[in-house]
Amino acid sequence: MGKILSLMLVLLLAILSWWFQDDWKKPLLKPAQQNQHFPDYFLDDFSTTKMNNNGQISHILRAKHMLHYNDDGRIEMQQVNLIVQQKNMTWIISAQRAESRDGEPNIYFYDQVLLQRKNEQQIVELSIRSDYLEFNMQNRIAKTNKAANITTHDSQLNSTGMMIDYKQGILKLNSQVKGRYAHHYFSTH
Repeated sequence: MGKILSLMLVLLLAILSWWFQDDWKKPLLKPAQQNQHFPDYFLDDFSTTKMNNNGQISHILRAKHMLHYNDDGRIEMQQVNLIVQQKNMTWIISAQRAESRDGEPNIYFYDQVLLQRKNEQQIVELSIRSDYLEFNMQNRIAKTNKAANITTHDSQLNSTGMMIDYKQGILKLNSQVKGRYAHHYFSTH
């Protein structure tokens, strides 16, 4: 009886050894799926200034909060303000949020976008409101395909889509333009 008990004990130890050995080969915890899209850095209350070749301010970009994603180079900003100097004019674009990508010239503004043109005396000459605006930093062209409300001291225009070329001084309204100019109403289709 003692031999059978000893044999069963050895057999039990062999089975347990084999089971523990097999169990040790398994990882204790499965590695978590790593999300490759995560911010690699962030900034709060930041401001950046770019100078032109003459040492004058070209533009100033400010935001309340900014996230940068390394995997795709995307930059997300909140409470954004872009000030662009153009000869004797100052253009200011503000929005609730904006996006851009490393090395690309476009900034995409979203939610309560306001574009203002001020003259040397800082008087607002032109205001454009929209929910979306795309601004190209290189060629200084702003455009939207959304509804735009354009206001000057003596006129108010509404348009679906518009483009403004800062360098050339061109404002193009795309479609469904309605407006008021010096108390005269007009509409085009």
